[in-house]
Amino acid sequence: MARGQRGLDSRLALAIGVSSVSSASVLIKLSNAPAMVIAANRLLIAAAIMSLVSLPSLLRSVEVVEGLLPQLAASGIALAVHFATWATSLKYTSVAVSVVLVDSAPMFAAVLGWALLGDRITLREAAGIALGMLGAAEIVGEAWTLTERDLLGATLALAGAVALALYLVAGRALRRSLDTLSYAASVYGVSGLALAAGALSIGRPLTGYPFREYAIFLALALGPSCVGHTLYNYALKYVKAHVVSLAILMEPIGATVLAWVVLGEVPSLRVVIGGAVLLAGVTLAVTGPEQG
Repeated sequence: MARGQRGLDSRLALAIGVSSVSSASVLIKLSNAPAMVIAANRLLIAAAIMSLVSLPSLLRSVEVVEGLLPQLAASGIALAVHFATWATSLKYTSVAVSVVLVDSAPMFAAVLGWALLGDRITLREAAGIALGMLGAAEIVGEAWTLTERDLLGATLALAGAVALALYLVAGRALRRSLDTLSYAASVYGVSGLALAAGALSIGRPLTGYPFREYAIFLALALGPSCVGHTLYNYALKYVKAHVVSLAILMEPIGATVLAWVVLGEVPSLRVVIGGAVLLAGVTLAVTGPEQG
């Protein structure tokens, strides 16, 4: 890596991002607000914070942002669909099942990156994806005895994975024209507005909740979004979309441990074994040579 040409190492950025994002599922589980309200408030607060942080950069990029509005809208809507489906899934099934399924995005991101961006999948990355998916499958394996409620949650989480893959691939293209902060502020704003419109359309007001709920919304915005997802966006400029999404597969490990400690959701032996295999796949893929 040429440190003189850029700041934070993209792999370190991914590691910090994953650590921050891992808290999201537990925070959502702790909230009593409707899923769409959680997602909308999270993104609106994150958009406000990122807009303030990136104001000088945004002012310099106004013309570029205006020229990319259709692409930003598509990326923001994909992110909104991801958060809406995933947050809802956590109301129906466990953290382990939901997070593993939503983080199966590499399967979709690899195909979309190849089809839309011309990204080549190396043998090392393919092996890492295969190993990561094997670990994920082991974690999910015991969930095929799902109740009808859990099945709905799993289906929503899978829909969230497809939307996440679309968001990552769109971000990979947009990051070629926009700096990290400008992109994050723009796409979070679009996503937050889309989620707010969705929540209001189904009769879910965004205000009127106890202080505790707004503390959770703020924590979600600051940690998983402003730190976690922004570092993902940073890494997208330097590594391919499916490599970033494969690194995100480490989230189930952190989320499962947090759910165990905070929520009492004890992981089974299969979850532990699957997590180890999954982490090995992530390491294999992201420790290879970086490609822009």
